[in-house]
Amino acid sequence: MRGKKNQVIFGWSIVVLLAVVLSSGCAPLVFGAGAGAGYKVHRDDRTAGQQLDDATVASRVKFRLAGERGVPARRIDVDVVEGVVHLSGFVASEEIRQRAGAIAAEVDGAREVRNNLQVGTRTWREALADRRTGAQVKLALLEDEEVKALGLDVDVYQGVVFLNGVVADSALKSRAGDIAAGIEGVREVRNQIMVNP
Repeated sequence: MRGKKNQVIFGWSIVVLLAVVLSSGCAPLVFGAGAGAGYKVHRDDRTAGQQLDDATVASRVKFRLAGERGVPARRIDVDVVEGVVHLSGFVASEEIRQRAGAIAAEVDGAREVRNNLQVGTRTWREALADRRTGAQVKLALLEDEEVKALGLDVDVYQGVVFLNGVVADSALKSRAGDIAAGIEGVREVRNQIMVNP
């Protein structure tokens, strides 16, 4: 009896853990990440040093945003690729959007800021649809023979797909954009992938 009770508790613990991971963005391989429907496609072609530098800049930006009164840091997704900071998510006003961009630009190591924050909100249905679309885009990128090994970040907001990462040539960048555009529910693709020859 005790063993069965422990199995039930363990099972519910796994369910709760998965729910937390799905909602918080802690599993870059399989689940959503960040403030919206974000997904990291498995391998990253940047060097370990580049990844560490970008992770450091991202942490600094997140820390600065969290310390700014009136800026909803938890709703802002921060991605950094080769020093370029990408902000995405929803904020309540243009003033907050501009402030978040300015904060990111002040961070040491940020070469450029691409402020994709949108003013407004989205319903839970829209958020759910974005997560589903993001998962489909991610899966399609993983299944593609040419694109599967690329380290790409996928964020989706109200059907608009943002692609970030680094690829070896412009043909792969275009192919990734075309794959994303072919997924049902995608209204627009903003292909911000960088080409690193």
